[in-house]
Amino acid sequence: MIVDAHDPMPAALTRVAATHGGAALIDPVALRAALGATGVPRLAPHEADLLVAVSGSGLVPRLRSAAGTADEDAVAQAAVRVVIAEGHSDVAVRRAVDAFVTALRGSARPGGPDPSTVVLGSGTDPTKPWPIGSAEARTKLDAFHGLDADPTQDPVLDTVSTAAAAALTPAPAGLSWDDGTDVSAPVTPEPPVTPIPLVAPSGPADLRTVGNPLAAALRNGRTAVVALCVAGATAAAIGVIALNRDDAQEPAPVVDRFALSQVAQRYRELGAALLTGARRCVPLAPQVGEVERVRCDFADRTLDLVQYGSAAQLRLERARTVDSTIEWVRFGQVLDRDATFSMHEDRTGTATVYWDSVLPRPQSAVMTNSTRSEETGETGAAMARLSLPELVDFYDGRRFGGLTRPELDAAQFRSGVLADLAQNDLNEREMQCRADPGGPFRRAAEQVTCTFREGVTAWYVLVEDPDSYAVYRKDIASSANAVPGSHHSEAWEVTTDHKGGTLTYYEESTTSQSVLYSELSYRDPAGQGPQEPTLAIAVYRHPTMSPAQLKAWWHRTAVD
Repeated sequence: MIVDAHDPMPAALTRVAATHGGAALIDPVALRAALGATGVPRLAPHEADLLVAVSGSGLVPRLRSAAGTADEDAVAQAAVRVVIAEGHSDVAVRRAVDAFVTALRGSARPGGPDPSTVVLGSGTDPTKPWPIGSAEARTKLDAFHGLDADPTQDPVLDTVSTAAAAALTPAPAGLSWDDGTDVSAPVTPEPPVTPIPLVAPSGPADLRTVGNPLAAALRNGRTAVVALCVAGATAAAIGVIALNRDDAQEPAPVVDRFALSQVAQRYRELGAALLTGARRCVPLAPQVGEVERVRCDFADRTLDLVQYGSAAQLRLERARTVDSTIEWVRFGQVLDRDATFSMHEDRTGTATVYWDSVLPRPQSAVMTNSTRSEETGETGAAMARLSLPELVDFYDGRRFGGLTRPELDAAQFRSGVLADLAQNDLNEREMQCRADPGGPFRRAAEQVTCTFREGVTAWYVLVEDPDSYAVYRKDIASSANAVPGSHHSEAWEVTTDHKGGTLTYYEESTTSQSVLYSELSYRDPAGQGPQEPTLAIAVYRHPTMSPAQLKAWWHRTAVD
């Protein structure tokens, strides 16, 4: 990392942390206000915009944690990628991220403060260090609404260097932020009232008072009375002006905590574009261990946001939602100390995307589809059934910078059950698949066409209803279209996945092509027999293979 020694951006960030507290660095609204405060080095408008954009990426707490460690470059590169996605130039973004890295390294430099103390930059005496874990520190932390931090840990970004601590001055009284409104408008202080000076007489001394103490006392008394009258009149005038000003002020507007802008600001760590496209948000009753639960309504889905009372409560919810022991038909997750992502779909078609972040406060987001259209709480939105790929695409649009999600298996398939039927076929080399809504099967809710290097063409079809399923089974799997003596039917099963079905293969009499038909059923893990058919079928064709060769090819790919 190369930083220009004359670059004002690191100096501005260091001064902001010193005078306004470290929380201002992780709050883009507060940072923009603090950059305009007295004593902070002046920046060009585009420089201030870049610093605010990096703050809004949500990665500044991770930069703070990684400062001076081997992870510093990786976290910095992640921040660069997130901010570049907003349309800023690569070079300018790297300069802004480097400025944050330089400022944050101040707390880790040799000669810096004792790590057992923190400086709270928004108290009555921001230069006074409070030992971590002390009763005084907990009192200060409880009063500092910008951080939902564990009082036994170093609040994010609140440690500053010795040089910065020595230069601390009290923060402007009108600058504050909390979880409700995030930042209030700076208040312009009233100009001090200049007292009217009492002018001493400049002429010759009054000879009548010389040597006469009583006359002198009377003269001084008249002067005092005049001074008191003048001061009283001045105070009364100031009082009238102040009263008129108070009467003229409009009442402060009531802030709606569940306005889209307010919710997006509180949960900004979960995505720079978390609520883009949202219609409205409504509060839900929080559950045990939750501080707040909010449901936000989009055109065709809802998003539930939760803030927890502690990181431990978040991890309990994470363990419940991200359960890898269930037999999902599609599943992928990334587990990190400070963040998690999970996507999964079960055999009924219910799909869920979940992600969370521990810093700067424990929060999670979850989105699921529905097996039928239904009313979603108080939002009044009818949520149609969505596929897991659609949920994942929506998640990608939230621009969560905490981690990189894994690839979605069989992304060409909307239905996880249909993807499960084709699962092992998709491991073949030089295989190509495409969604084919105009394919040969007209009674299909979904169909995907795939071609393989051996010349096999396969159609994976999710039939729209049981009646259509029965029609296709009769037309394709029966021997009516088979060359006599070529029709074979048998059961297949993959015991480790508790799934199986019926397999039929033959030579078609009208085309002389080999045809193989397969259907899928899931078996009860308790051994109670197969469940209802899944309405998922697959049809394979090859122009020159014999039925036995086609069956051997299928068996090699489809059965472990």
